Amino acid sequence: MDNFNISFMDVLKIMWKFSQEIQWVDVLSEIHCGKNTLNKLFSKLRRLCRKYYEDNYFLLGGDGYIINCDESVFRHKPKYHRGRPTTQEFWVFGIVYASVVPSRGYMTLVKNRSVNTLLPIIKKHVKEGSVVYTDCWAAYDNINSIGLHHETVNHSLHFVNPKTGLHTQFIESYWAKQKYRQKKIKGSMGIWLKTIRQLSFGRITYVRKIFRNWLI
Repeated sequence: MDNFNISFMDVLKIMWKFSQEIQWVDVLSEIHCGKNTLNKLFSKLRRLCRKYYEDNYFLLGGDGYIINCDESVFRHKPKYHRGRPTTQEFWVFGIVYASVVPSRGYMTLVKNRSVNTLLPIIKKHVKEGSVVYTDCWAAYDNINSIGLHHETVNHSLHFVNPKTGLHTQFIESYWAKQKYRQKKIKGSMGIWLKTIRQLSFGRITYVRKIFRNWLI
């Protein structure tokens, strides 16, 4: 941050706000610097988080650890200068590593929700031996065949299995957060997903790492 004419305390405030996913325009009134400087600082933090994500990417889960998988429809309304915008719908597949705090997740756009689409994604991003919780969508029926332990909850009957206590509420909460984020981020769905994947993993972890290094 040496290239920015800003106090050390303001840098700490900016990093904290960034880690809490507060947009730079909402921080402007609290920081003693111009909007161009603040925008550049947020952009630099996003670049650093993306690099951290690329350098530290790892498979989700592990032997006995819980994973939630699910699909959800996202609606994107492009902004045009004229006429009424047309809402577009996209299927997004998500994986949440629920055994860590904060939980970590992965999302990607999918053309369909077939077994041939979803199973390779799960195999690529989830470690063998993980316990995968899903709903009863047919595409998940063969998860056991790729070295994972599969448990289901029938959402047409209940959201928490009354006998086992099994649920997929981690990823339901994850969807709510991501859809809220989507409304705040302008641009295409592809850009949004790439940004969210990287920042979801890197934002809190990277900023906490910097704080630890400064405090030592």
